[in-house]
Amino acid sequence: MFFNFIITNSKRYVISKTDILVEGGKCRDLIVAIKNKIQDKDIKSIILLNKINKTLCLIEKTNEIVMTKFIDSIWLKYNFYSELGDQFLTLDEIKKFFPYLTDEELITDKNLEKEYQV
Repeated sequence: MFFNFIITNSKRYVISKTDILVEGGKCRDLIVAIKNKIQDKDIKSIILLNKINKTLCLIEKTNEIVMTKFIDSIWLKYNFYSELGDQFLTLDEIKKFFPYLTDEELITDKNLEKEYQV
């Protein structure tokens, strides 16, 4: 299963540019756009809406935020990012709201780059 992460403040500087989906104000805009697209009232949608509201509260006063591309939970890179930030969306969730986005745009490379020194 693929997930992405929200990473804030100084921790965002250790993220490879190739792993960034959006950052700064664009990240906030994307989160708000997802929130505005939620129409269902089922339990999954309510949980997602709560997660989005919590995230928006956390990032309200900062542009120092990064949303990573999607990472498979069995990759070593997943563990690296789970230590830095909060798991946010699944790949299926974002594709539900933005079906025109391709896997190539959304999924990062599975290998840790040398800069991580893992």
